[in-house]
Amino acid sequence: MMKSSMGYHTFSLFQRLSMDDEAWLDSDFHSYMLMNDQMDEYNPKNKNKQTIGTLYFYKNSTGIKWLVLDRYVGNGFRIYGVIATITPMVMLNKDYIGIADESHIQKVKSIFNAEASKISPILGDFDSYSSSRFDYCANFDLKELKITCTPEQMMILIKMGDIPTHFAERTKYSKTSHRPQKVFKNNLYLESGSVVANCYGKHAHLESEENHPCSNKEDAENNIRFEMQHKNRKLNAMSKKHVEIATNLEPSIPKHPDEQIQKLIEICEDILTRQKSRIPIETLLSNATSVQVIDKYFRKIVRSGDYYTLPKAKHMIESLDCQSRRKEKLIKALVNTNRHRGIYNTKSKLPDKELVEYKRMLIELDKLRINPVTIPVDWNIEYIPNLLNAYYDKCAEVQSEELRREGEKRLLRNWSK
Repeated sequence: MMKSSMGYHTFSLFQRLSMDDEAWLDSDFHSYMLMNDQMDEYNPKNKNKQTIGTLYFYKNSTGIKWLVLDRYVGNGFRIYGVIATITPMVMLNKDYIGIADESHIQKVKSIFNAEASKISPILGDFDSYSSSRFDYCANFDLKELKITCTPEQMMILIKMGDIPTHFAERTKYSKTSHRPQKVFKNNLYLESGSVVANCYGKHAHLESEENHPCSNKEDAENNIRFEMQHKNRKLNAMSKKHVEIATNLEPSIPKHPDEQIQKLIEICEDILTRQKSRIPIETLLSNATSVQVIDKYFRKIVRSGDYYTLPKAKHMIESLDCQSRRKEKLIKALVNTNRHRGIYNTKSKLPDKELVEYKRMLIELDKLRINPVTIPVDWNIEYIPNLLNAYYDKCAEVQSEELRREGEKRLLRNWSK
């Protein structure tokens, strides 16, 4: 079984409630807490310091948290509901490194329904909820993919990638420098109104959280995690697209509560302002959807090419059978990216006419499978595969080996007859 994989890490479900149901549900949670010393509560607040409800979480990580929502929305109206945030692999086997895929959904449903029934009939079953947030992700194990650089080096290259349109790197105002500064030094963290991109070394991430319950952190030493967090409004758009396609074809206690609570608040705010209809869950948790999402954004941010040193990349372009003018443009794109230390940095510094040409060359370099970001010469590494390319190559290798073994078994069965 491969350590490298694609799927989803966490997802959140939402169900509207009446005022009476919300009151009874809070009562049922408190009764459950009295009978079982397994749960605690917290009252998260939004940016206006208003309480949005009550978060019920388990003292020992179970892979699920419940937010009972009671939110004033103005003009004398309140909205009530419940948000369940699920981390499937933690729920299934206390796995803080692996990620889930469509094969896990039925078991997740079963555990969810069993746990909900212990607390209150108002929680209902899994299929009565709508999607509110999905965190699609990929694990890339460098050792398994035969990539010789360290996770720290890989993150340096990734952080020199691009920032897609409508995205911005997360910053925080510094009282010292009196200007916005990047929040994450070793992570790539980009956000738009409906999607967040987050890429980081998984081992470093686990080590940074004090008293993290993961007992096998060493298994993540070579792991690069690439996450795409989709909020409610993006899921709505994706859901509509899936419906159109189907029609055409006919067919744990938070280690740092503030950060965890902020995610729940974002989910809550998004639901309140955007949700108009139920978003199907299983379609959006399919393997095909996970791969589509990761592939799309990875190629926008990291690009499609493999990494080379600048001299090696230049040599490869000079060896092409094409016009010298085209070669000059491609090499200029490499040199500019190297000089400005990254794709986005280069795009932000070029004048309009040069920028148009640079963007064209980025597409050309993608076709050639040469990344415009080049390897520092002092690393003494001449070539580093693109993570996504290496992952697909490994999947093909594993699939080929499985087919070979299955063929041998069939031959043996036929021979024994």
